[in-house]
Amino acid sequence: MWLYETSNNERKTLVAAFAGYGVDALDHMIYTFVIPALMLEWGMSQLEAGTIATTPLITSAIGGLGRWASWWISMAASGCCNGRCCVSPCSLFSALDLFNQAP
Repeated sequence: MWLYETSNNERKTLVAAFAGYGVDALDHMIYTFVIPALMLEWGMSQLEAGTIATTPLITSAIGGLGRWASWWISMAASGCCNGRCCVSPCSLFSALDLFNQAP
């Protein structure tokens, strides 16, 4: 099995990535568990509760598309299309893309 062929640091990295991925969705999962109590306590309608739950998912998808588009534009601007690229322009635009992180 491939897992036995990895080093100790690689396994730690895999566990950290798995835990980070799991915690990333935790906020949405907690909301789904407490939504009935919030609807009762705050008098929210199903439409309001659904909107609150759906909005982060939609904005996350839009943010992902924006990130993909910025990468594609930087690769096209540096001439890195179809495998024909010079290393330095690609590296420059990829490094600049690192500063395009959402808070």
